[in-house]
This record gives sequence, structure tokens and C-alpha cells, in this order.
Amino acid sequence: MLRIYFASLIIVAALTACGVPNNNEVADAFKKAYPNFIIIDIGVGEGDSSAAYFHIKYKKPADTQTHEDVWQYIKTGDGRWTLNHKETLK
Repeated sequence: MLRIYFASLIIVAALTACGVPNNNEVADAFKKAYPNFIIIDIGVGEGDSSAAYFHIKYKKPADTQTHEDVWQYIKTGDGRWTLNHKETLK
């Protein structure tokens, strides 16, 4: 369990050093796409220096179930990060 925690910290630190979009930027994009959804949690999962996967947990209006999407951001040739893919997990 402790190994997983430290591995996660290392991944997050490495991605942060690479300049990936921060959680607030991803939250803003999500709110723009789905203004009525309530964000529960956002965190970067896996990734590397050219791709980052953000796990977004949220609730829909009048729905008690928590849903999760994964948004993939990729680094373009000019160094900017752009949303490349959205996937709904549950």
C-alpha cells in the first residue's frame, strides 16, 4: 500500500514537472462541457511527458450515482497541452 502511495506521488511530481494542465484547468474545461454536473474529485492518474490522463469523478443532476470520466491531454508540437480523448468509465 505504501509503495502504491509513493509511486503515485512520483508520477504526479513527474507530470507536474512536465507542465501538464492543472486540476483547475481541467475542472474549468469539464464545467464548460457539462455545466450542470457536480465535480466530486479530479486527479491525474497515469501519463508521461507527452500525455496525461485526468480522472474526473462527478454527479449528474437528480442522480445519486457517482460517475467517472478519463480525459486524455496530449502535448502538441508547440508545447501546448490539448484535450485529445474523453472516456466514460461508469
